[in-house]
Amino acid sequence: MNRADLQALANLHLRHGEALLNAQLFAGAYYISGYAVECGLKAAVAKLFRYTADFEFPGSEKRGAGRGGLDLRSHDLPFLVKVAGLSLDWADELDADGVLKENWNIAKDWTPDSRYQLTRSAREAQDYYSAVADMNHGVLKCIGKFW
Repeated sequence: MNRADLQALANLHLRHGEALLNAQLFAGAYYISGYAVECGLKAAVAKLFRYTADFEFPGSEKRGAGRGGLDLRSHDLPFLVKVAGLSLDWADELDADGVLKENWNIAKDWTPDSRYQLTRSAREAQDYYSAVADMNHGVLKCIGKFW
């Protein structure tokens, strides 16, 4: 999986989130919207490590395992911000935009384990999707500045 694939997946999964939300499939909408954020952050990681069409993003291996290892398979969103080298830029973005900061506070706690939850409320799913998809202050829009 390369950087362009991850960018496309982030955008596609966001569309999936909207479709699931509209179909009142709230657990799925929540899960796939979080997956869009993960793919977006991994696209930023791919940019940092120059994973382009010529160099595939790792699927199962660790980079730098001899130095303690950097597991690029992580699903931890705040950790992926760090791995992408965005900690300072991300903090600046959040400080400059209070709505984005609120949206990140909603989005950051997503885990892939949410796929095992049978139910999510309409409010939870809508809030999560909105935090990610907001056209002016959304988490994915901000990530897109760095991917």
